[in-house]
Amino acid sequence: ANGDLGHFVAMQAVDLVKLLARRYGIGKVYIFNANHLGALAIYSEKISQEKDLAGKVTCTTPAVMKPYGGTRNRLGTNPIAMSIPYNKGIITIDMATTIHAVSEINRAILEKMPFPFPVLDGNDNETIDFKSFNNPADFLRRGSMIPLGGLGKNKGKKADAGYKGSGLAILIELDNVIGGGKSIKIDPLANDKNRRNRQTFEAYRIDSLFSN
Repeated sequence: ANGDLGHFVAMQAVDLVKLLARRYGIGKVYIFNANHLGALAIYSEKISQEKDLAGKVTCTTPAVMKPYGGTRNRLGTNPIAMSIPYNKGIITIDMATTIHAVSEINRAILEKMPFPFPVLDGNDNETIDFKSFNNPADFLRRGSMIPLGGLGKNKGKKADAGYKGSGLAILIELDNVIGGGKSIKIDPLANDKNRRNRQTFEAYRIDSLFSN
């Protein structure tokens, strides 16, 4: 994708993966050296819109999360979207592998509102206070998102299931490596071709496992 915005190339990937799935029963398309492509559900539902295919889309994002047991941000929110059609429509889930997306944190800082969910400040403490960061760039520089399942570690609870979101984020990154991407830290403050996000698009022909 040459580091450009991901939307145009993503739509090309959607068209190609649908063609492959209809021909072979399953299709998978990788994009590397890409940039932001918006909400993944747009593309998974586009794959499923004719109701003959199920769709799945994943991508890596800039590093805003510490791996489970880690001390520095290395993983992105690395979201996943899946769409399954049925006779009355399409069922879709679009979720980050952190407990929420970064955009809501940035919005809360700009609007001077409490965060809708905790994040980690520069001292690794959970906070919902927008005053913990000077601006969104300060959060991206010092703060950390909490991995899916990791909420509440500073509330006296011994259990910490953050390995679940961390593990999913790692697998999404490694899957994208198969398609030509690199396992590298993406700088969240980079605004150029060094963003280097990677994306995968999958489609499954629903009737491929059923006889006529």
